[in-house]
Amino acid sequence: MSRVFLTASAVLFIGVFSGAGVALAAEGGMPQLDLSTFPGQIFWTGVTFFILYFFFGSHVLPALSRIVDGRADHVRRDLEESERQTAAAHEAKEAYERALSQARSEASGMILALEASLRDSASVAHRDFQAHVLKEIAVAERRIAKAQSDAFSDINRLMADCVVLSSEKLAGVRVDRVLAQAVIDSLSTPSKAA
Repeated sequence: MSRVFLTASAVLFIGVFSGAGVALAAEGGMPQLDLSTFPGQIFWTGVTFFILYFFFGSHVLPALSRIVDGRADHVRRDLEESERQTAAAHEAKEAYERALSQARSEASGMILALEASLRDSASVAHRDFQAHVLKEIAVAERRIAKAQSDAFSDINRLMADCVVLSSEKLAGVRVDRVLAQAVIDSLSTPSKAA
């Protein structure tokens, strides 16, 4: 590659400085406007064009084509990885919803069982037991709220990881994981309240 470039440069140098310099010195004018130098200028322009055309066609353009093809493959792999991570996040969300539904049904079953036993009790025992049931409900609600909070935290963490990896892989931008987590947490706050 460098030998072709050096040969072309030498030929161009000899051609330009051998004829054009003599004409400029003899006439004292602009050689590019002298009609007698047109054939030489056209010849060396053609030689330079074909040397550069050959050089770019055989070395530069294939290298650029390989780079573009490699980047396209890299982007395709990144998109596939992003889709896999999105599927994993959806599976985690579905598991959370199943666990939440099961916890609600268990809590509901516990409440129904406690209410049935309270109906059979005396009024004083009924009041004491009802206070106990309210405590159990509060504990169950705290457990449900904690399970919901833990599940949302896990989902938000997975989403933050997806955002960080996707932005690095797709856009080449390094996103701070803490910042991504904060943004995702702020966006999911209404969901936690519901």
